[in-house]
Amino acid sequence: MFHNLIHMELSYKKCDKKDLFEAVELLKDCPKLQVLVIDQRNFPIYKFGEIKGELRDWQCPQSVPECILLHLKKCYLNDYSGTEGEFQFARYILQNGRFLESMTICNISDVNQQGELKNPKELSSCTRQSANCKLYLQTFL
Repeated sequence: MFHNLIHMELSYKKCDKKDLFEAVELLKDCPKLQVLVIDQRNFPIYKFGEIKGELRDWQCPQSVPECILLHLKKCYLNDYSGTEGEFQFARYILQNGRFLESMTICNISDVNQQGELKNPKELSSCTRQSANCKLYLQTFL
């Protein structure tokens, strides 16, 4: 249990549905977390045109960690590639973060041009628990 942890950064070589499930489980042990960063920026997601770390069938957990409900203020998803699972994870945070002030999603500009991938702009229309939450989308060339 990390009772006083308020900032956490998780880095993955490849982020798959198991990693996001474990991230949510870890959040249960960080009741006062205010800033969450999930970073894969330094690691390539694509190899020979295929998605590594497929997140397509990640499903939102039934329970929501206390930190998301009561303390999380900022969430950063770096190197968002647009898989269905990444989209569901971002939506899970937006829909449950009562005190979320901002979610920043960084992606590579040409990643979302394949038809099956989710454009992060679609998150703009998702219901947010926090009326004050701002969604920032950053695209890198």
